[in-house]
Amino acid sequence: VGCGCGLGSNLLSVSAEFVWGIDKSETAIAYARQMFGRFKNGSCWSPQITFDVIDVKHEPRRLMAFDVVVCIEVIEHLCDVNPLLRFLKRCGKPGASYYVSTPNRNAWKGSSRATRPVNPYHVREWTCAEFVEVLRAHFSHIELLDPTFGRITEDSTSSPILARCGL
Repeated sequence: VGCGCGLGSNLLSVSAEFVWGIDKSETAIAYARQMFGRFKNGSCWSPQITFDVIDVKHEPRRLMAFDVVVCIEVIEHLCDVNPLLRFLKRCGKPGASYYVSTPNRNAWKGSSRATRPVNPYHVREWTCAEFVEVLRAHFSHIELLDPTFGRITEDSTSSPILARCGL
């Protein structure tokens, strides 16, 4: 969810039976389809991947459900994260794993970035503890991981934060 140009979706397709990359940007999806789509027209063709334009805030349809739902580097761009998190839950099968990431504001303690994002496209960056609180409103199980999938605590300075969640 929020696949952008499709690189991450393509990487996931190496070991997944099927990957569905979605993003609200028509330009990004057009690029993803050209580079990584199901047809042998891109440099990294994958038969088990497809891309579609979907705005998660305004998608009323019942969509297919997945064993794993991934949303990397998206949540920090949104003023209201609740529609995104509700959408993620709609995309998961019973027992699904959900992966959500964000930059860790704790990584910049003592700098101006600790109080406001440096990236002008980020609305908000959280500490690990704040991120858990945001996710807790939607998920009953939350495990914080570093980029190598090692467990971290709520006071960690590792960035980005990857949360593995479950219902």
